[in-house]
Amino acid sequence: MKEKEIKEIIRSVIKKWTGVAIDDDNKMLIEYKIHTEDYLYVILELEDTYHLPILSFIKENDAQMFTLENLGKWLERDENRNY
Repeated sequence: MKEKEIKEIIRSVIKKWTGVAIDDDNKMLIEYKIHTEDYLYVILELEDTYHLPILSFIKENDAQMFTLENLGKWLERDENRNY
């Protein structure tokens, strides 16, 4: 999957579960007014439905890296390593 597609999937899943539109790819996702428990639903769907290893990203990076831009780049690289 390409970075652009990954970011659109993440953006869509966040909107679905939280009603929040991510309007800045470089803004830390924790800066948006999203409840912690809502992030659990987002993460579960991204992991289970789209097979995007969001938990691995969270384990390997600090909160400053938790942006849509960084997620897209990291997940695209991660997917390429698996092939």
